[in-house]
Amino acid sequence: MPKEKSNKKAILFWILTVLVMGIIFYLSSQSADESSEQSGFLLNLIMKIFGSGFFTQFIIRKLAHFCEFTLLCFLFNCSFYFTFEKPKKLLSLGLTSLYALSDEIHQIFIEGRSCEFRDWVIDTLGALIGLIVFVLLSLIIKKCAESKRAK
Repeated sequence: MPKEKSNKKAILFWILTVLVMGIIFYLSSQSADESSEQSGFLLNLIMKIFGSGFFTQFIIRKLAHFCEFTLLCFLFNCSFYFTFEKPKKLLSLGLTSLYALSDEIHQIFIEGRSCEFRDWVIDTLGALIGLIVFVLLSLIIKKCAESKRAK
């Protein structure tokens, strides 16, 4: 890949990475009441399908965190790949887990929110899935490129 094209992709992925970090920070800055109000529509829809209760709310909220950090780790991997022309998998996973930890600490200072070890573990597992998705997509892209060259 030409260096100029790689640089543009690196910039794009770094912008997306910082944007997702900002969104996570913004969402974590909301009080518990604001967060519940914002996710109310989706939660009500899901509760109509699966029933209401603590379990449904717990799963939906934790799944949202899981997905945020899956995306963040995937974006870190893409950013490092296009910046250094090779993946930095463990660094991406570590930075995402560290950001998840800082997110939990940040929530100590928000009304109605708390710092939960369990949430950090869920976020870090999400990051691990983001890393796995990156690796699988990289392998698929590599195989496609190899088969294209072989023709």
